[in-house]
Amino acid sequence: MTSKDIVIKQHDDGTFYARPYLGTNAVTGKPIRPYKRFPEAVDEGEALEMAREWLAGLSGAAGMRTTMRLAEVLDRYITANEAQWADNTAKAYRNCLHWIEPVLGDVDVDEVKPHLVEAAYNVLLLRGGANGKALSSSSVRQVHGFLCGAFKWIVKSEVSPFNPMASVAKPRLERGEAQAFCEADFAALQRALAGAMADGSTARANVARRTCAMAAYLSLVTGERCGEVCANTVADAQL
Repeated sequence: MTSKDIVIKQHDDGTFYARPYLGTNAVTGKPIRPYKRFPEAVDEGEALEMAREWLAGLSGAAGMRTTMRLAEVLDRYITANEAQWADNTAKAYRNCLHWIEPVLGDVDVDEVKPHLVEAAYNVLLLRGGANGKALSSSSVRQVHGFLCGAFKWIVKSEVSPFNPMASVAKPRLERGEAQAFCEADFAALQRALAGAMADGSTARANVARRTCAMAAYLSLVTGERCGEVCANTVADAQL
């Protein structure tokens, strides 16, 4: 659609508006018909000039066959790039989209401001997780990284002229203090892990439980961290 095709209409109260057809949404299959009022326009000609400027800002999204709604543009970002990402990265970004959509998804991309993003982070930290529970600070930091990468792509794709994430502070990571087991807890955990390792069942669930119990037992009695335990080989064992 070109700016020559824009039709300016008028509400009963005299306000001019436009609702152009920009093709079909590639995700939903529905027509893309964004709506914009021009209450400042004094006549149809001025409203048409405003509508042309507005439509020029929508060309990037229209080219991707999506609306300017942030959630849809982020979905297109993932779809366009997931082939070059690791599977875990694509899955993590889908989770980020799932978290951000309820709090910021309906905002148009070019209307996203730094204070809106930071407010969304606060909502996620309060009740953005499953069943309205708080989302961890590390998960919100992951959302921040996702949005930073997404908006670089959005600006490059000319969907929006500016990147609000440049002024958004990265959420601070809150770390809890480590607490040591007391002797009684240590002994109880050691007995439980030993019992799990002694289970000789060949059922898949039991084999997995026995393997995890062995890894946890090694960590408990040697002080090795998760990555160090997983890196052990048979040659490392000194019976």
